[in-house]
Amino acid sequence: INEYTGANGVTIDGALIKDGNVPSGLTEVDNWQLTASTTSNADITANLQRMVGDAVGYKGTGMTESSGVFTFPSTGLWLVIVHANMEVQNDPSAEIAIKACTNGSSFSRVGAAMIGNRSNTGGHYYGFEASQIIDVTDTSQVKVMFATDSLASGSEVFGGTAEGYSTNFKFIRLGDT
Repeated sequence: INEYTGANGVTIDGALIKDGNVPSGLTEVDNWQLTASTTSNADITANLQRMVGDAVGYKGTGMTESSGVFTFPSTGLWLVIVHANMEVQNDPSAEIAIKACTNGSSFSRVGAAMIGNRSNTGGHYYGFEASQIIDVTDTSQVKVMFATDSLASGSEVFGGTAEGYSTNFKFIRLGDT
């Protein structure tokens, strides 16, 4: 689009288009991973890092993380996805959850994925995901974290840094609220 209206740009269907201010798609995309496996039912508060490897990257400022709590770099609608890889032993099910807060500290479950089988015997390997769209209206108050639940003895949520098979967490800013 050539701008012929001067320094003020042009408004089309309510969107201001101006040199240097042309929408370019996604502005924030980030991917984190669990670096060590966990075997307990609890909030995931440690062993998290931005995904590394050949051709792996992120766009924008990126998420920040402290003790398992992820802070968004900007307001807007965000798609949050957790992809879990795990082994389930001695129990027919296991769960991974997305938790969010709007006051900076009181987290509640906003999305979860459960896997399982109909038998309590033997181990089974699974990969599954949960996702949720989070409306980030205040970056100092709206945050997310992740938790495991229903893990029986011998069950394991996989973590590690090799080959990307570890449990991972994706954050994609979809657009303005």
